[in-house]
Amino acid sequence: MISDKTRPLYLSAVKKFVVFGAGGLCGAVINWMITYGMTEYLNVYYIISVVTGCTVNIIFNFLYHRSITFKVYSYVITRFLKFVVVSVLIIGLTTSLTFVFTEIFGLWYLYSAIVAVCIITVLNFVINSYFVFSEAKESQ
Repeated sequence: MISDKTRPLYLSAVKKFVVFGAGGLCGAVINWMITYGMTEYLNVYYIISVVTGCTVNIIFNFLYHRSITFKVYSYVITRFLKFVVVSVLIIGLTTSLTFVFTEIFGLWYLYSAIVAVCIITVLNFVINSYFVFSEAKESQ
């Protein structure tokens, strides 16, 4: 049960998590649109399209989370580099979980990917909250 004292903090965290998820979803749609558009309409090799889509997604998500989710504007370069590292690790963890759910537990790969993303989104939010966008004093 949430006490009256902690309720505002809890609601603030929930709201921030929802905003975080909305930004991630927007970034994913942008990624898929770029990947599809470059491959299908511009005849770009699909791997180049995927890399371009992922790169734009990372940049979009950083700007979105910096400005909308966390509203933290200091140490931009340091935060961006941390964000890129976290993003690469998150992609690795999501891929690994998808593999485990599919190959070991026998789930259909798309179900596996959805479950993995749901699990990793929580971890991603926590890491970004306390590591990338923390307002603690840091050096650039």
